[in-house]
Amino acid sequence: MFRKSLTDFLHKSHQEVDDYKEVGQILKKYAETQKITKEEIKLVRQQLIDTLKMGGLSAIFIFPFGTILIVALLKFGDRLGLDFKPSAWKN
Repeated sequence: MFRKSLTDFLHKSHQEVDDYKEVGQILKKYAETQKITKEEIKLVRQQLIDTLKMGGLSAIFIFPFGTILIVALLKFGDRLGLDFKPSAWKN
């Protein structure tokens, strides 16, 4: 079970890195004054939202018992209709 969880974690992390690379290429294209499509704008926006979510969750580590708080937020956030997970981490 641990091996499957680790493999799943590595796969999702790799997908996030690939998303960042793709967004970087889109932003480079935009900086070179080339046109970008609405789908590319949507991808950049989604990646920005994912980055803000990860930044917010990372900031919780400052607090005492931050790790437990993150697990609780992820667990109960779904029940409350709040989405704290980046897009690559959703099933």
